[in-house]
Amino acid sequence: MRVALVHDDPAKLAIADEYLRLCHADSLRDQSRERARVMNGESLLIPVFTEENCAGLASDSRQLELLRALGLSSMMVVPLLVAGRVLGTITLCTAESQRHYDEVDLQLAQELAARAANAVEHARLLERAEAGNAAKVEFLRTVNHELRQPLNAIGGLLQLWDLGLRGELTQTQQGDLERIKRNQLQLTHLIEDLLSFARLEAGKLVVRHEEVRLASVLEGVTAALALELDSRSTFGAESIFTVRLCTTSSPPIDASAEVDSSR
Repeated sequence: MRVALVHDDPAKLAIADEYLRLCHADSLRDQSRERARVMNGESLLIPVFTEENCAGLASDSRQLELLRALGLSSMMVVPLLVAGRVLGTITLCTAESQRHYDEVDLQLAQELAARAANAVEHARLLERAEAGNAAKVEFLRTVNHELRQPLNAIGGLLQLWDLGLRGELTQTQQGDLERIKRNQLQLTHLIEDLLSFARLEAGKLVVRHEEVRLASVLEGVTAALALELDSRSTFGAESIFTVRLCTTSSPPIDASAEVDSSR
């Protein structure tokens, strides 16, 4: 696929365009020795463009006619190389100026091609990363929907039990109910954390500051640890740990901070 073709003379531009279209069609069927060299990562320098070069680059009479019409004086073809892969080529030609390329010009063209290849590769990697990020965000949205729906249903049923609409509960049932509530709340926070990471990467995370007491944060950590130990004992593993919040200050610490309590 040709990205760009540049020439000051519109007539020469049309000739070059037709020649390159014919060359592209030929390259799909066969490759000349020069074209194969370039696609293998080698640069091609033709300091003086001769009739022999015209014949070597033309596969039929029409292509030969077009090359003669261009009146080329010199040519360079340099590959766009990234990690040993050829992404494409840059072709530079002179005609009316009668200027002839040399090794210094070739080195400059190779440096230009290397910079262009890196730019193309970075753009390709960025596009792939953005596509992957979009897929991840879509996945998290699906997870959010599929998990929140049953969690909301569980929350509604828990409220019915709290209101006493399902009859009186024993002390053991009350304890079980509290464990269910804590697990439901923990899962809800985990889902919110997943969505927060997605919003952060998309630059759409909103942080709302509010005053939060340090004691309530410590109590939350204590409750989370207790929940983890309680869940292990519930499923048959004997709990040998006791979680207790202790403070060395008297009266207890009553410090606070401006934070987002949901994060």
